[in-house]
Parts: sequence; structure tokens; C-alpha cells
Amino acid sequence: MRLTLPILTFLLLLTSLQLVAQSALPDSTAKKTTTITPQQDSAKKQINAPVARMDSLKREIHSPRKASIRSAILPGWGQAYNKKYWKIPIIYVGAAALIYGLKWNHDNYKDFKQLSIYISDQDSSTIPVYNGRVLNEGYANWASGNRDYFRKNRDLCAIGLGALYVLNIIDANVDAHLFEFNINDDLSLKLQPNLWIQQNYMFAGIGATLKLK
Repeated sequence: MRLTLPILTFLLLLTSLQLVAQSALPDSTAKKTTTITPQQDSAKKQINAPVARMDSLKREIHSPRKASIRSAILPGWGQAYNKKYWKIPIIYVGAAALIYGLKWNHDNYKDFKQLSIYISDQDSSTIPVYNGRVLNEGYANWASGNRDYFRKNRDLCAIGLGALYVLNIIDANVDAHLFEFNINDDLSLKLQPNLWIQQNYMFAGIGATLKLK
């Protein structure tokens, strides 16, 4: 009995130490799990950072400067960049009409300029003929007037062609600025007929209503 009592005491101490050691294990694993979460947060930030940069690049891609330069190089290119394709035929039809008018007026200007020279040069070797009809000195004012008329129209066509080129650049620049402009139902403009009664008189007209929601 004297030997069994110390042995039992030793066994109880050993089992208590084992229980204390086992109870300490979950605390160490908890520390490990807490050290993992900051790494996961940093990894998520590293993944989200390129996505945010890509979104900012997409917003910065559409540039009014690029639209203006493209329309300056080739009229209509800036409109295609702004996805306003319906404007391209208008630009080229207008340019073709102005070029045709410039050439037609210039040809007539040259004809009447030469005709007025032949009428007033007093040279018998040069016979002024227009549409198969020989002209005398009485047609001098008529020839010079038509010469000035076609010269003015030729110059106006040239000015119009230059203005069309400049407007093409301005239009591309403005459309590029408004490319991401959001138009929704919060802003609406309506035109409708209205009646006004004032001092026993009735007035009819058109009223404009601007609604902001």
C-alpha cells in the first residue's frame, strides 16, 4: 500500500499534464488562422488593383484630342471614332457639292474672263464667240459682269469647303466631350399646345415644359 500511493499520485500528475497540453493546442492553431487573414486581404487588394486600373484606362481611352486629330487628318474619321457614322455621308456629300460648284464656277469664270478680253482688245484676229454667237463691244459689260459673278461664287465655294473642314473637326471634338454624357428619363423637354386667357381674351400657342425628376 505504501508503494501504490506514490505510484497513483505520479499517474494523476502525468494525466493532468497531458490534459493541460491538449487544452493549449487550439490556442496555437487560432493564432495561425489569424495570421492567414491579412495575407488574404493583401492578395485581394493586389487582384482588385489591376481591375481598378483597367476601369480607369477604359474611361480615359475616349479622348476629344484624338477625335480632333483624326478628323483633321481625314474628315469623318473623328465621327467614326465617336460612333456617329451617320454624319460621315453628310460630310462627304457636302464636300462633293462644294467641290463641284467650285470647279463649275471656276470654268465659267475663265470663259467669261477670256471673252471680256477678246471684246475689249480691239484685235481683229480675236473674235469673241459665245454659244456660236459673235459678240461686239456692246457685250463688254455683260461679259465682265458674268466674270465677276462666277469668280465670287467660286470664292464662296472655296470658303464653304474650308468651313466644312473646320466644322468637321469641331463636331468631332464636341461629340467626343459628350460621348459619355448620360441622358436618362430624369430630364425631359415636352412641347404641347397651350391656351392662355387674359382679360377676357384667349390666346393659343405652344408651350415648352422642362421636367427634372
